[in-house]
Amino acid sequence: MTTSNFPKIHLGFIPLVDSAPLVIAAQKGFFARNGLDVELHKEVSWANIRDRTIHHHFHAAQMLGPMPIAASLGLGHLKVDLITPMALGMGGNAVTVSNDLLASMRSVQKDLVLGDPVSVGRALAKCMARRKQQAREQLTFAVVYPFSAHNYELRYWLAASGIRPDYDVRFTAVPPSQMVAALKEGHIDGFCVGEPWSTLADQENVGQAVLSKSAIWPGCLEKVLGMRTDWAEAHPDIVDALIVSLDAACAWCEAPENHNELAGILSQEEFVGTSAEAIGRSLSGNVIKETSAAKTAFMSFHANAANIPWTAQSLWLYSQMVRWGHVAHSPQGVEVVKQVYRPDIYARALAASAPNLAHQMTPEKTDFFSGRFYDGHAFDPAEIEQYLSSLEVSAYSV
Repeated sequence: MTTSNFPKIHLGFIPLVDSAPLVIAAQKGFFARNGLDVELHKEVSWANIRDRTIHHHFHAAQMLGPMPIAASLGLGHLKVDLITPMALGMGGNAVTVSNDLLASMRSVQKDLVLGDPVSVGRALAKCMARRKQQAREQLTFAVVYPFSAHNYELRYWLAASGIRPDYDVRFTAVPPSQMVAALKEGHIDGFCVGEPWSTLADQENVGQAVLSKSAIWPGCLEKVLGMRTDWAEAHPDIVDALIVSLDAACAWCEAPENHNELAGILSQEEFVGTSAEAIGRSLSGNVIKETSAAKTAFMSFHANAANIPWTAQSLWLYSQMVRWGHVAHSPQGVEVVKQVYRPDIYARALAASAPNLAHQMTPEKTDFFSGRFYDGHAFDPAEIEQYLSSLEVSAYSV
């Protein structure tokens, strides 16, 4: 690839542990090695990331998995075509509840098993039923952004537990860095967020993580590299260089022997800006304490094809947008979504270093992505309507 005339590239990120690939690509020279002059920009909210990418302030950014889909469908803001040519990892989220709520859950279910979505869901449902009998206020859970995997996986788990989102429980959006304070001040009863905020809630004795994203759907992509479609089409060499750099950085972040150094780098104020100890705990996956539930990998930066932007996963996220009334299902909508996640560009960028990658990506199924969730429901991207009709709880069933 030609690298001599690349302009400076501006990339946005949110101070989370899973911003690590962008930070490491800059700090360890992976961007420079591929001829890129990259400036990272730390943002406080996902809305800022969206707006600054749409309005050309950022060439690309760390994004929530559903964000490029929502923008391309015109949900919540301007309709602007974005693409995801690479995923930045899987997992890394946790559902955390206040100490008071956890005590209530333990009181109604003595055999509560933290980390087990069935056990935790059953306890939460019992708590909510008791609160209703006592005429107490509904619980309030926070997510980072309406169009986020946090929102959809939390809703999925609640619905599978017999709890109706927006009817039995309130939702609100809170930036990641403000989650712990909101829980401490009693504004919310729980949240679903990426690390290190669940770990910090525990360290500050404000709340405790009770469930991980990987327990709900082990293979669900989390953060992605997002950019405007028109910019990507005009600069394919830069896009390829970004992917090659970030893929190498993801592999570096995955290696356990690098985690101490990674925690130290991320702890710096210009990046995540929290203690290296908390970040190290996040990287080790030791987020949910006292669990005897079956262990699944909490977070993956590179293993198990974590960087392939599977089209099937974008269609599952779209199905959740339909399920919760964010968009009406249509053949046109499906076609738009199919153009957002671009495994073909990922394969193109890595053709020299991984010549068999394109073949391995057909069909879109690996050992980690079976399309099956913990509750037994299976998702077939070719049968979205059938899948939606099989779900008992949705925006249209309350």
